[in-house]
Amino acid sequence: HAGGGERRPFVFAGYETLFTFSNPVRGNVMRLAQCVVLPPHQRKGHGARLVARAAALARARDNVCELTVEDPAPGFVGTRDAVDVRDAKRTADERDKKRTTRGVARGVEGLFFEDDANDDGDATTSDDPAAANADDATAPAAALPSCAPLDPAALERGRKRLKLTRAQLTRVYETHALAAVDAADSSTADG
Repeated sequence: HAGGGERRPFVFAGYETLFTFSNPVRGNVMRLAQCVVLPPHQRKGHGARLVARAAALARARDNVCELTVEDPAPGFVGTRDAVDVRDAKRTADERDKKRTTRGVARGVEGLFFEDDANDDGDATTSDDPAAANADDATAPAAALPSCAPLDPAALERGRKRLKLTRAQLTRVYETHALAAVDAADSSTADG
C-alpha cells in the first residue's frame, strides 16, 4: 500500500480460465474456457477487461496462433465482439502511427489487405502492381479496398495480426464495414 490514504480491500469480482493446446494443423491455440463475473460486479466493464486481457496475452505470445472461446453464452458474444472490434481499431491505429507511409492512414483495412513486409515501410497491398516500386519515395501509396470482401489471404493476414479465429475476424471486419456504411449514410442524409 503506497501513500497514506485509506486502505481498501481487494474484492473478488470474477475470474477467467485460459489454457493452451496444440492443434496439429494450426499450431498452438489459446482457449478462453470460462469468464465469470459475479452478479454484484456485472455491467461494470469487468468482463470486457478480462476478455481484453486474454486477447492481449494471446497476441503477446509468439507461439500462439489464435484465441478461441469455448461455447460462448449469447450474452458473452456481444462482449467479445465489442472487445475484438475495439482491439482491431486500436491495433490498426498503433500500426498506422509506427508506419512511414508519408502520412497515409490505413485503418482496419490495412490489418487485412497489407502484407507483413509493409509493417515498417511503405504501404502497398499484395495486389498492388506498383509494389516493385515501394522503395521509390515518390510513388503514391496504394489505395486499399474499402469494405472489400475478405479473401483467404486477407483472413490469414488478419489472423496473424489479431490472433482471432477466421469466423471472429469476419465478424470484426463486417462490424467495421457496417460502421463505415452507417457513417456514409448519415453524411449524405444531411446534404
